[in-house]
Amino acid sequence: MFGLIKHISRADEAFRNAGLRAAAALAFLTAFVAPGVCQDAAPKGRFMADSVRTGEIAAYVFSFRYPAEKEAVFPDSNYNYYPFEFIRKEFFPTRTNAGVSFDSAVYYLASYEALDVLPLSLPVIVLENGDSVAYFSEPDTLIFKATVTAMPDSIQLKESTAYLPVRTTFNYIHAALATLIVLAVAGVAALLFGKQIRRAYRLYKLKKDYVRYIGTMSRLLENINGDASIRTGHALIEWKKYLERLDNKPLTKLTTKEISRIYCDKAVEESLRGIDRALYGNVVDERLKEWLERLVDYSKERYRNKTEEVKHV
Repeated sequence: MFGLIKHISRADEAFRNAGLRAAAALAFLTAFVAPGVCQDAAPKGRFMADSVRTGEIAAYVFSFRYPAEKEAVFPDSNYNYYPFEFIRKEFFPTRTNAGVSFDSAVYYLASYEALDVLPLSLPVIVLENGDSVAYFSEPDTLIFKATVTAMPDSIQLKESTAYLPVRTTFNYIHAALATLIVLAVAGVAALLFGKQIRRAYRLYKLKKDYVRYIGTMSRLLENINGDASIRTGHALIEWKKYLERLDNKPLTKLTTKEISRIYCDKAVEESLRGIDRALYGNVVDERLKEWLERLVDYSKERYRNKTEEVKHV
């Protein structure tokens, strides 16, 4: 008997309902100590409360006496408990006395149906000689207790304009999915349009460098006369640096003779030699500006050839 009380206490501890524990324990103690050596005609079942609210857990005590040579099966979680929903079941060990077995269980149920009366009757399946017979308990009912009894005609809302800060969290899953989508789109674009994109980008860089170069040379050539000056040296270096970037050749480290061999252009060779005489021999020559302009014209031609080459790669 003391073991039974301990078992009932564990079963109801999860719900923390002192009244329900006491009522369930009293019912089982009464059932076990009541005399009886004959089989009941039907199982017995009753609720431990008279009423219940929506979603509130109700305890249903279920018991059955039968001959010890037979086997009884109680409903499990797969049974249809309408208008209730099964929460859990607490089953107690079979007790046998003078050839009569006694099984008992507590069913914890909840209802979400807005019915005035919530009835319940459970069966017991008795197995004997390969056959089975179902015995139903007398229906027991719970009264549905409404949470809201009446709705008012109007509701006065409490106004509050105070700012309530809400902590935001970073959605790592969405960020990861967005990153994967961007990478996938970029990968597809690279496969389909990678060549066109690289070509367009290279042409853009060529044009940007060319515009900067032409602007610099125009400023340097404005005030150049027959006298060799610092401007002349700067203009020559700027020309070599531009063609060095355009053709990927180390022109700033090469001599006039070596540059002439690379481009094989008579006007370029003549212009470079004339500029060298003016710079290093301190020779005054009115054709100095003309030679520099020839070099600029040649660089423009090299730019046009290079852009056509890139377009048809």
